[in-house]
Amino acid sequence: MAAIQDATDVFTPTVVPTLTYVYRQEQDLESQLRAAVRTPGLIVSLPGPSKSGKTVLIRKVIAPEDLTPVSGASLTSAEQLWERMLSWMEARSETTRRVTATVGGEAGLRATGSAGFPWLVKGEAEGSGRVTGSRLSETAEKFSRSGIDQVVKDVANSSFIIFVDDFHYMPAEVQVTVARQIKEVAEKGVKICTASV
Repeated sequence: MAAIQDATDVFTPTVVPTLTYVYRQEQDLESQLRAAVRTPGLIVSLPGPSKSGKTVLIRKVIAPEDLTPVSGASLTSAEQLWERMLSWMEARSETTRRVTATVGGEAGLRATGSAGFPWLVKGEAEGSGRVTGSRLSETAEKFSRSGIDQVVKDVANSSFIIFVDDFHYMPAEVQVTVARQIKEVAEKGVKICTASV
């Protein structure tokens, strides 16, 4: 007797289906994707018709903790891509660092000389003393997020993969800028994958 399944068990949008995942043995897309994301400097592009399984494929192959999905539909500027990455990384928007320094020292004093009243030329005075002291100096330095440069610094050569889904939904001028920038970061060791119709 066949098991009865609920519709939500069969159709599972935005997650990897457990009952209906289609493995295409002749193409072995999973192995190809694994090899591609391991290749330094390569930008992986998953083109295909809508609902053909591009997002499902990457979610099947890449561990959830290594995948950083960003929806191209929500990007109106290239800077937003890097800001979304920094937010995902939980990078602070501003950091203040305080640098404290203590300056101190010691000095000795010794003096000799003649002393007396104007009509008395004789007489000498001699003395010594010690002066000590210290001073505290504090400086505050503020650092703000640095967008693309900070993403490269923190993510390059790691297991994290930036996944720009629905790349085709970005405005054309934003696509051009993002394409140039992801080429730059890929050359510096950041793993990038895009999906588009």
